[in-house]
Amino acid sequence: MERLQLQLVVREHCPEAEQTVDLRHWFLCFSADIVSRFVLGTSLDCLDRVSRIFYWASLFDCLDSLGLTNIFQRALRLFFSEKNAKLQASRDEAILGSMEHLDTNRLDAVAAAVRQLDPSPQMKNELLGHVQSILLGGTDPMTTALTSIVHYTLQSPQTHAKLKAEIRSSLTSFDSLTVQQANDLPYLNAVIKETLRIYPPVATVLPRKSPGAVVDGTYIPPDVHVSSCMLAIHHNPTYFSEPDKFIPERWLDGGTGDNLEASQPFSIGPRGCIGKHLATFSLQYTVIALFLKFDMQCNEAPCDWPKRNKNYSTWITPSLYVSLRERKPHF
Repeated sequence: MERLQLQLVVREHCPEAEQTVDLRHWFLCFSADIVSRFVLGTSLDCLDRVSRIFYWASLFDCLDSLGLTNIFQRALRLFFSEKNAKLQASRDEAILGSMEHLDTNRLDAVAAAVRQLDPSPQMKNELLGHVQSILLGGTDPMTTALTSIVHYTLQSPQTHAKLKAEIRSSLTSFDSLTVQQANDLPYLNAVIKETLRIYPPVATVLPRKSPGAVVDGTYIPPDVHVSSCMLAIHHNPTYFSEPDKFIPERWLDGGTGDNLEASQPFSIGPRGCIGKHLATFSLQYTVIALFLKFDMQCNEAPCDWPKRNKNYSTWITPSLYVSLRERKPHF
C-alpha cells in the first residue's frame, strides 16, 4: 500500500544515518498514488517512478482560471506548448490504461461509468476529463495539507514535542491503524485542524449561484454568483484570536474561545468536499506513520517557506526540505 511505500521509498533514497529530502515532492507522488488507487482501483505508481508525470496542475495548465492578461497567457502557452503536450499525453495514457483494466464490479461512480461507457472516443475523452478532475481535486489539496502540517509542526518546538509524545505513547505501529484510533488522538487532530485553518488547501473563493435570498440584510438576486474567501475568513480576528499564529490548542477543550465553526476547509453543504473523511484519515495516517518512523527537523527558516508560496486558485507550494533520521528499533 502507498502508506507504507512512502516511507520505504524515502528510506531507500536516504541511505545515510540522516539525510535531507524534499518532503513536498514525496507527498505529491504519495497523494497521486493514494487518490488514483481509490478512483481507478490501481495506483499510478508515482512513488515507484519517483516522478511527477501525474501532476498536471502547474501554473501553465491553469492559465484560463487565472487573472493573467491574454498576451501573457499566449506567450506562456507558445513557450511551453511542446513540453505540456508531452506531459499531457503521458498523463492521459497512464489514466486511460488504468481505466481499461478497472474492476467494474467495484461499488463506485467511476466503475459504474466504465460499465456503461459508450466506446466512442468522444465519450471516452469526456470520462477522462471527469476522472482527471477527481484525481486533481484529491491530489493537490492532500499534498498541500501534508506539506504544511509538517512545516508548521516542525517550526513550533512545543507543538512538535507534544505531537511526538502523543503519537509515540499511544501507538507502536501504524500497520493496523483504525479510524477510531486516529480520532482518539486529540492533539494530532488539533494540529491537523489548525493547519487547515491557517493554511487551507483551497484558499480562494468557491462561487455559488444565489437562489434569490437576503444575506446580512442585502438582497442577492437569483443567479448572481456569490462567494467567500476561505483564507480571509480563517484569518479574521472576529472569529479567531491571534489568527495568524499557529495555535493547535485552540481546538482542544478549554481552548481560546474562538468561533471554530468559521473554519470550513472542506466547504459545507451539498457542494462540500465529497472526499472529506477519506482525506482526513489519509492525513492522520500519514502524520502518525512519519512521526512513528522518523525523527525530523525542518531545514527552512521560520518565515521562509510561507513567503515562498503562491496562490493561483490553488497553492503553488515550494519544496520543503526536512532532515530525516529513521528511529530504531521501533519497527
